Amino acid sequence: MNLNVPPHAVRSADTSRVDLLLIAEMVTSGARVLDIGCGDGTLLRLLAAKRGVDARGIELSQAGVNSCVAQGLAVIQGDADRVLPYDKTGARLPGLIKDVRLVTVEGGPHAIAWTHADQVNRALLGFLD
Repeated sequence: MNLNVPPHAVRSADTSRVDLLLIAEMVTSGARVLDIGCGDGTLLRLLAAKRGVDARGIELSQAGVNSCVAQGLAVIQGDADRVLPYDKTGARLPGLIKDVRLVTVEGGPHAIAWTHADQVNRALLGFLD
């Protein structure tokens, strides 16, 4: 992976979202990035591919988590979200996606990054091992 990709090398062909292209231009090559609310992983994938970053995400929606994991991106989801119940969403991933690494943060609600910051940080650091 080329870690010295200049900002102008991130082209619109990589994504149709101008906001993500602008963000990618601002990120230093090789940086460590945590995208809270990473959605389908578009920004994480763009940053990893074009800027050589160590990209991690936190996502609420099951569709977003599935998309990230399917792309080989590291993403965390809590188990106490009342909008998208964990047993119907994230807990099913290991049986659906090959080589998935599931980290469950017990009691992790929608705002998991703030309510369980220490556990989320430990899980993210665990992805680096």
